[in-house]
Amino acid sequence: MTVISLILSSQLSVIAQSIQPCQDPKKGTWGFCNTEGKWVIKPKFETASPFEKQPDNRKLSTVSSKGLTGFVDENGKLVGPGVIFESAEAASPEVMLVKVKGKYGFMTYDGVYRQKPDYTSATQNGNEFIIGLKDKSGVVDSKGNLIIKPEFDQIDPSLPEYFRVKKGKATGLYSRDGKPLIEAKDYTSIEPFHSYWKLSKGNKTGLYDLATGMSLTDIAYEDVNSPITIDIQTLIPVKNNNLWGVVNSSGREVIKNSYSNIDQIESRSMLLLRDNGDNWSLYHPATLTQVALTSFTTDKCGPFNIMTGNVSGSSPKLSDEFPNGKFTTVTDSDGRLVSISATSVRPAGKFFLMTEPTGSKLYKADGSLIASDLPANFTEEDGWLLFNNTAICPDAKPYPLRECLDKTIVQTDDSKWHILSSGTIKPESFDRMEEGSCFIHVCRDNKWGVLFEGLLTVPCVNDEKLYWDSNFSLFTIKRNGRKGMVSLVGDTIVPPEYSAILSFEDMDDHIVVEKDNKYGIYLTSGQCIIQPEYDQLFTTGIGNHFYADKGDLRGIFDAVGNVIVPVKYNKYCFSTIENRYHCVTVNGKEMYYNQEGTYIQKERKIKITSQWMEHNIYDKNNNKALKLHFNFDTQFLLEESFQIEVAFYHKNGKPAINRSGKQIKHSYWATPSYLFSTYSDQWVTMPYAQFPNGPKGKEVYYYAKIRFVDEGNKIIPTTGNDKISFSLITR
Repeated sequence: MTVISLILSSQLSVIAQSIQPCQDPKKGTWGFCNTEGKWVIKPKFETASPFEKQPDNRKLSTVSSKGLTGFVDENGKLVGPGVIFESAEAASPEVMLVKVKGKYGFMTYDGVYRQKPDYTSATQNGNEFIIGLKDKSGVVDSKGNLIIKPEFDQIDPSLPEYFRVKKGKATGLYSRDGKPLIEAKDYTSIEPFHSYWKLSKGNKTGLYDLATGMSLTDIAYEDVNSPITIDIQTLIPVKNNNLWGVVNSSGREVIKNSYSNIDQIESRSMLLLRDNGDNWSLYHPATLTQVALTSFTTDKCGPFNIMTGNVSGSSPKLSDEFPNGKFTTVTDSDGRLVSISATSVRPAGKFFLMTEPTGSKLYKADGSLIASDLPANFTEEDGWLLFNNTAICPDAKPYPLRECLDKTIVQTDDSKWHILSSGTIKPESFDRMEEGSCFIHVCRDNKWGVLFEGLLTVPCVNDEKLYWDSNFSLFTIKRNGRKGMVSLVGDTIVPPEYSAILSFEDMDDHIVVEKDNKYGIYLTSGQCIIQPEYDQLFTTGIGNHFYADKGDLRGIFDAVGNVIVPVKYNKYCFSTIENRYHCVTVNGKEMYYNQEGTYIQKERKIKITSQWMEHNIYDKNNNKALKLHFNFDTQFLLEESFQIEVAFYHKNGKPAINRSGKQIKHSYWATPSYLFSTYSDQWVTMPYAQFPNGPKGKEVYYYAKIRFVDEGNKIIPTTGNDKISFSLITR
């Protein structure tokens, strides 16, 4: 039998031990001797390995006897039950998998069983083990904990985050940490289905939602189709009796199973429904409205059949979708749906232009598409149809077309770009023209420039196509291998003398430049606020501040390059608190700066910001009472508990005593969650009966004092008005 020793490294390091394996020269057996050569464990083992570090950093020696394995620690003690293991191997940093008398268990490296060797099998699957007990299976995690009891006939680990379990005919689902997610029932299958789970029984299917832990639908459908998302709603087509309906993400039936086709009209956030009688209707999920299409009329224009009519019973909510209750449907000569939103179909030269709210499409006389995304208006010049961005030549071939001021630019069959004017193509050309957001990249003789509003604002002198950085609204240029930035109108923002141009996330006005492995910053206005002399520049996550490093030194600059913290402190001294404050710790002293870069002195204190008294209210026992309200802010008391005490005094400062002879007061504890915390509408209710009686009708003056006491019974410094005066009329 192979003895498996737990060794993390293939190369053994000889480390001095208090005991070492020793061999009896006469018997050839092994034991352990101390540094004086005396036996600590007599030589009774067939082998004993050097002490080796285990996954939990414990050092053990592997010993064997009669074909079995055990372990001895550095103190000379046998680990666990002794030399009884047929095999032992590292399962994780927590436990080893051991085998005793043909059965498997899990034991820590100090010899404690997490699972006794009672299992007939143990097969590793990722971070877990599928264990067997007779003919049943369960799961043990990497720490040796039993997370699924061995009570299932089969456990399927093939899903990355789940276990499918089977007991008899019942199938269920568990999470990887052993939490039951779907109770094992008589399901034919359980399969993931988009964000749901498809549960099947025979030829019927339903959906289960793990997020709610409930069935989304009954298992009552022949089939379900992929969910359709319209706006923020999820709609799921379901099939019964060979007809389709729809349920929503709550499992409620919103469309009955009455339709042969259900299609999404993405551009209008609707579903298009057709029944077996070829009747059409629309479903509008946003208003939960279904409307029928009536009053069909059919016209023909070229290859298209145009069907128009009215929407029957249209809701006022859909007035924008169907102006005046009208609709349009356009199909081709084969009856295929082309459009349900066309406002017109009309001849355009020898072609046909279909106009929709989102744009127009141009078709040949045979119905084939020439170009899409066209405007409704065009001009015809010498057989050319000129749209805003496309020119259609007389042979129906589309060419890219751009407008820059009063210039029309078209790319002709020779792959050159030209100015097109009054139907005439001008001879000046560019090798390449590529449209940007409001400009055109132009290339001539392998040098790039920019055409903006008909003008060559950036000449063709750049090594490569200019990169339009939308964060900066600037171009990155490259000349002679060096990079810079220019504006849309050609102004130089960053001179082309840097190896790289970078940016800070969410800081669109700051351009990071790199030169000779040093970094600096320009503003998009063209001002260099930080010279390229820092090893690192990166945002702090607070405001628009950023760190600047030189070697091991670090400082903080604001958005315009002003120094908040000089570059003279070790970078490991810097930290952020609550994503709102900088903290610099030097020689045990902490310095704090807020988002504006203002230095904040570290001082425990509380500021009372307001207080007011509410009279003639009732407490929880329905006794008439007064209610003291107050707001306060804390500073540098993060996670430090303190007591809030409200005590009542007579006007002369003498404590107000209740009927039991004790001062009238109330206190409770608070623990701020932030470095600077705000406590709003704190209140103390005090029944009138607590205050001393006196002559009936006499007005007695009091005041309430607020104070704050820490766990050491020390008063926390307080600013603001901590007193509120009031009077009571005795009864």
